Amino acid sequence: MGKNFILWNDYYKKNFRELYEKALNFRDEDGNIIFPEDVNQYDFYKKLFTTVVELLKLYLNNNGIFQFEKYEVIREAFYIELLEDGDIWMTALNLYTVSAQRKREEFNNLFATWLSTNFNIFDHIDDKFSQMVSENE
Repeated sequence: MGKNFILWNDYYKKNFRELYEKALNFRDEDGNIIFPEDVNQYDFYKKLFTTVVELLKLYLNNNGIFQFEKYEVIREAFYIELLEDGDIWMTALNLYTVSAQRKREEFNNLFATWLSTNFNIFDHIDDKFSQMVSENE
């Protein structure tokens, strides 16, 4: 495998998995996200979203697809079937973009609600990359 395989593989294991596991710990028995009081919802969502986009970008680069804008990375990942629901990912991007431009207080509880409803997109990323890592090791 090339050097980029090592990059996305390591990034998946060290960055995404760590954050994903943390997010799983925020889920209650009904699958709802309950943020502890000491966790800033905006910061956590921003970190989770940007971590996924970076993982996708590294994987795309490994396969000769070079995109740098978040929208383009998501679009290309959808086209090669790394992502299943392009509409939800576009909503995730819009949530990231709009919340970065406005006051964080306006979005209190929005992130937990959105993640509770759409967390399966992160489950899918974990399943997909876990399978690819297993196949390539």
